[in-house]
Amino acid sequence: MEVPVVSVIVTAYNAELWLTRCINSIISSTLREIELILIDDGSTDGSLEIMKEYEEKDHRISVKHISNGGPGYARNIGIDMARGEYVTFVDADDCISEDILEKCSNVIKQYKPDLMDFNFCYVPEDGQVYPAKSNNVPKAQLLDRKFLLEKIIPVMINVDGDIQYFIENYACMKLFKKDVLDSNNVRFDENRRKGEDRLFNVSFLKYAQTYWSLADYGYYYIKTPNSLSVSFDKTVLNSVSYTHLTLPTKLEV
Repeated sequence: MEVPVVSVIVTAYNAELWLTRCINSIISSTLREIELILIDDGSTDGSLEIMKEYEEKDHRISVKHISNGGPGYARNIGIDMARGEYVTFVDADDCISEDILEKCSNVIKQYKPDLMDFNFCYVPEDGQVYPAKSNNVPKAQLLDRKFLLEKIIPVMINVDGDIQYFIENYACMKLFKKDVLDSNNVRFDENRRKGEDRLFNVSFLKYAQTYWSLADYGYYYIKTPNSLSVSFDKTVLNSVSYTHLTLPTKLEV
């Protein structure tokens, strides 16, 4: 069986209202060499049924139902299942642009960085799309271990570092090389319910040798009644540029 370029992991707990939009955005990707791993984290609504319907229609989709154990536990199961060269995460109430994974794949073919990231847009209750301000990490070039040690890691672990190189706490909007994850047993702390993404990123950065940052906007962080963005961090709001974009209509339910 052909190895996917990217394994996309979506974990869901009672996300039936938004799951269809999320899944559609991923399977509509112009990069076809992907697998989509859907983890139902003990939902009590119709999330699992939606997942199974998609699994029957698309051979690239795998579904796993587990007892509720939290996002870290669910994501770790997804990482263990993943067959792709790279792993990325999409929250069940968010979505991605149709071309972002292909853009990442084009970089992977030539440079194979250990870590990749791209920019995101915030979609609040007004339905408009606001691109978050990009960090000042050099774009579209292969950054080495020295850059990670001197510029990226210090600010991530709260020692002396230039905040302009902060690459966001989120595990979403990033692609992690699967070999690095597995050979160093980098996984989410399943006992944490806050801050697990940042700890995961720092754990990965301990072993990453190369990093590529795309200037493209490819992730839509959508405010929903059950999302963490209900109490959206004001520091994140301050990073949002109020320049309107148009959310692609094909991503709507």
